[in-house]
Amino acid sequence: VGFVKNPFKIMKRYREIRKRLKKKGIEGNIIGKGEGMILGGIMIFDRKGNIRYAHQEQFSRELPMDEIRIALRQIVDEGNKKSG
Repeated sequence: VGFVKNPFKIMKRYREIRKRLKKKGIEGNIIGKGEGMILGGIMIFDRKGNIRYAHQEQFSRELPMDEIRIALRQIVDEGNKKSG
């Protein structure tokens, strides 16, 4: 498996993730209880049901909140222009 090249890097990254989750008060299930390696994502739709933004989760990476805010703001602004 490609990502198991350096077990020390994997453990370092794991500790970073655990530290970030603990700081946020999030109880994870990465080890022991459940499947912590399943990835998800986010899709944002406009009022017509068209996908306006999509982001596929990457293991141990934060969501791009600035991009998400921009996508939401664009949809809200477009809705305000049409109704105003």
